[in-house]
Amino acid sequence: MSGLCEEPAAILAAHIFNSRDHAETGTVFLHYTDLWTQPWVSPFRPESIYWLNEHLKLMKSDPRYLKLVQEGVAMSYYRPGILQTNRGLKWSDLCFLPPQLKVYASRRRFLRLMPDFLLGGLAQIIAFLRSISKNRTT
Repeated sequence: MSGLCEEPAAILAAHIFNSRDHAETGTVFLHYTDLWTQPWVSPFRPESIYWLNEHLKLMKSDPRYLKLVQEGVAMSYYRPGILQTNRGLKWSDLCFLPPQLKVYASRRRFLRLMPDFLLGGLAQIIAFLRSISKNRTT
């Protein structure tokens, strides 16, 4: 991978083609790398509007995509609000526990003892605080 990134073509490519966690004018490809604020995990991220717009178009136009999202919500991979046809927010999103954070919590005894809805609420509070402070993992 490092060899590929050091090729002259890769070095000359503008960062707008691989932007991480923030959108600027001209951004072509936006990564949502912050696990706490990914649009399918938390409703608080300001840049999620780009993803939500495309997601809503796909849900309306592609029944296979809609089925995939429904299955993902049923398995708790995605917050329930992404099935909404509006901005994508449900009250249950405020206590959604992302699967990757559930794995991290399983490694700590005091977090294992917390019910999922409380742990999810804590995760969403952290996501909200990260979002308003523009704190990112990258």
